[in-house]
Amino acid sequence: MSREDYVLLLVARDESEAEYYELLLDDHDVNVLIEENDAEEGQGVAILVLNEQLEEAEHIIEQEASIDEELEQDYIRDDEAEEEYDDGDFEISSVDGGEAMELDEFDEHEDGEQEV
Repeated sequence: MSREDYVLLLVARDESEAEYYELLLDDHDVNVLIEENDAEEGQGVAILVLNEQLEEAEHIIEQEASIDEELEQDYIRDDEAEEEYDDGDFEISSVDGGEAMELDEFDEHEDGEQEV
């Protein structure tokens, strides 16, 4: 395959992002060519694919972006749910029906072990 068989898919921000896309596309048997811009740092890294694989590559990238967005939304929801709780409000009662105590209460033994 010659360079002329490849078309631009996207420009990655840096080498690590380019490597991520290269591995992702390689996992789907898409031929990838990476071209770094030597002219000036910060110009990005071009990711090229075979012309006949362009649509497939675009679909793979779109799917990955959709999954990433969904995971990010799940992460935001988890953070919001976590903020609703105040650690000091939880109590643990012993299995044998003993007195409940706060999570941050504990007794320290002489040998340094902690007992809840």
